[in-house]
Amino acid sequence: MLSPVAAFVLGLTVVTSPVRSQKTNQFLRSAEREPGPVVPLVVGRCILVPISTDITRRQYQDVVDSTLLAQLAADKQLLDNKTAASEWHNVYIRTANLYWVTFRSVSISTSGQGATTANLAELVIENMEKSEALARAEVTSIEETLTALRQPSNASPNSMFIARSEQGIFQVALVSYSNDDGQILLRVGTYHYSPGLFFSWTSSSNVFEYDKLVLNEGIVKKLRAAATEELGNKVNELVKEIHV
Repeated sequence: MLSPVAAFVLGLTVVTSPVRSQKTNQFLRSAEREPGPVVPLVVGRCILVPISTDITRRQYQDVVDSTLLAQLAADKQLLDNKTAASEWHNVYIRTANLYWVTFRSVSISTSGQGATTANLAELVIENMEKSEALARAEVTSIEETLTALRQPSNASPNSMFIARSEQGIFQVALVSYSNDDGQILLRVGTYHYSPGLFFSWTSSSNVFEYDKLVLNEGIVKKLRAAATEELGNKVNELVKEIHV
């Protein structure tokens, strides 16, 4: 029997984004047991950056599905109760813990310098390095992916990350594979930022939540069929490939 939280998540009505995928995500599901390549994706509110070539498509699909379901649970809470953005993160991580084991969670408050245009990649890297050291290859992957969001081949990030409350929310997550124990690791930064253009930051406080998670593949196998059925083809409306 599913837990009450799992039943709630799998019973959600999917809230879709106006951004449509230029391709379907069958590249994930059609060869899910094969090794990569896995590509950077916009998954709902999250920019997913794979930094390992050892992740299988099945594992990557599990990351995508669990990320979406956790976001949808948090979106429902935010929409229904009009709670603060910090509560969005609380619901997100509580739901994510259906699939992931949390190893570390921290919160950092940052602030911009007036109404200025920030370098998003530098901001993400700086905050993640405050939480945990990044390898040079990881920094490069973040820079390339976030820089690519400005390119004409990718949809405008201002339309990707819809502010559903007075505050905006977006995430950047690094997905990696541990050769030592065969585990999938997710390091995700959640940003609560003031309304405005995606690349613009104001002097008001911006909160950065950092979570280090390990995929519980035993639990994922039990929930996989129900999660896949619930999300169905709607994943194609919420997931978009980033052309780097």
